[in-house]
Amino acid sequence: GFAFGYDGGPICASNAQKRLVARQGKRADIKIVAEIGPNAEELKLAEQLLRNASADKVSVLIPSRPLLQSSGLKKLFPHLTMLALNEDEARILLKVASTSKTILTIPVHTVFITLGKRGALLKVGEKVYAAKVRPIAHPRYVGGAGDAAVAALIYALYLERKTPRQALSFSMKIGRAVLSLPTPYWTKK
Repeated sequence: GFAFGYDGGPICASNAQKRLVARQGKRADIKIVAEIGPNAEELKLAEQLLRNASADKVSVLIPSRPLLQSSGLKKLFPHLTMLALNEDEARILLKVASTSKTILTIPVHTVFITLGKRGALLKVGEKVYAAKVRPIAHPRYVGGAGDAAVAALIYALYLERKTPRQALSFSMKIGRAVLSLPTPYWTKK
């Protein structure tokens, strides 16, 4: 796999880095682009990496809010196998609340929307799966549960080849495990 993304400003890639992204985009089985902005160079780089999505090549986008608010996102749709969003990001894209009907309007084969304590929606083709979660009374740290659920879904769907329902259940289990941690997962003990 190959992944890039940067939430600290526009990506400025050298020609050598651009060639590397193009090569890796052709070779990688799973390509994930996260948190890029609407900058033209970033979009071109993302498009290069995400190109060639197929049954055996997976292209995933986890967009930034600025990208969702721009027209650049639609340029990436044809290259995506999967789009992952949280509830607020989905509202920006859809301009309405996420439901089993509105998720079907997103022109990407697989769409995953985390809904916080309300669970998640997963669209695969024309079928939508909904996950309910058992709430955790007082989670100490809520950051990272959605990202963990996205990673778990990618793993279960594309590496383990689980059914959409099994993959969704696994992703919710992992998201819940992150919420159950006594300290943030990003700190050292």
